[in-house]
Parts: sequence; structure tokens; C-alpha cells
Amino acid sequence: MDALLLARMQFAANITFHILFPTISIGMGWLLLFFRAALAEDTRDGADRPSRRRAGSTPTASGPRCSR
Repeated sequence: MDALLLARMQFAANITFHILFPTISIGMGWLLLFFRAALAEDTRDGADRPSRRRAGSTPTASGPRCSR
């Protein structure tokens, strides 16, 4: 391999990481903002935290989301 090919491969790896990681970081920021807004919407009804039921459990009449 000559030096030009190695330099091009190094540049390709460098530019790949410089494009990939900021894109992931920006996308992760938007994703966290979405989930934070969803959590704020879920807890706005007066409950401190959203209900956490075990997987497979069914809501009952005495559950936190039941209107009487």
C-alpha cells in the first residue's frame, strides 16, 4: 500500500467518526427531550411518578389511573 491510499483510508475513518458521533449525539438529545416531555405529561395529573406495574399485570379498579 502506498502512502496516498493509507492517507485516504485514515481520512475516511476520521470523517466517518466526525459525522457519525455528532449525529448520534444530536439525535439522542431530541430523544431525551421527547421522553422528558412525555414523563412531564404523564405526571401532570397529580401523581408523583407514573404508575409502575409489573409486566403482565392487569390494572384493577383501585389502580392509580381509575376515575371513580
